[in-house]
Amino acid sequence: MDSKGVAQISYQISTVTLLAIVVGGAASLAAIGFVDAVHYLNERLLISPYVAIAAMVSVVFANLISYRVIGRSLFDLQLRARGFDLSLGRDKAILQTHQIRDYLSTEYTAAPDQDTVGDIRQCLVREGRAEAMVLDRQGRLLGVIRLQGIVNSAAETPATEAMIRSFTRFDEKTSVWQSMELLRGFLGEAVPLVNRNGELLGVVPEEAVIRAYLEIVHNLREEENEAA
Repeated sequence: MDSKGVAQISYQISTVTLLAIVVGGAASLAAIGFVDAVHYLNERLLISPYVAIAAMVSVVFANLISYRVIGRSLFDLQLRARGFDLSLGRDKAILQTHQIRDYLSTEYTAAPDQDTVGDIRQCLVREGRAEAMVLDRQGRLLGVIRLQGIVNSAAETPATEAMIRSFTRFDEKTSVWQSMELLRGFLGEAVPLVNRNGELLGVVPEEAVIRAYLEIVHNLREEENEAA
């Protein structure tokens, strides 16, 4: 190897050594400064228990405020930009991702549209229910008949004349949050759930909507406590 090559290698070694010394020195100084800062804060600020308590309370309140305003991460802000407002907490956003069809019940009284009020009244009394779903031959939901509304009706009255045509209903895409909104002012045993063709799939009792809310919120709170 000629003298030019040796000089080049020596220059590279010197450069790397100098960089190592600079980086190592900076890291050492930073570590020493951090230790001194912690020691200073411990002696000057946290020596009083009142200051420590005040600091902890401040952290708690800061956490609550930041959680309600921002959420748990910058990802929450991105969700808000896409229409998921988490400023009032994560409950609504989570409830909107769960469908109420998961709480569907097939225990209900169905009545063919050819039945009379007398037929439906006897069926409701026999089965111990207060309402019946009136269906056509294809299983599509036409209306709802409630027992209190037909108590004084003539027995021969057709079901299609006595049924309620405007009523609350869910579909396959109804979320738990939407079901809670739709239940405001609802009077009845259960809300029918239909598919896109209007065919009755089952019913969702009021109790099931409340249970869905409690279960989802409970799971959310457990997740938050685990992450805390």
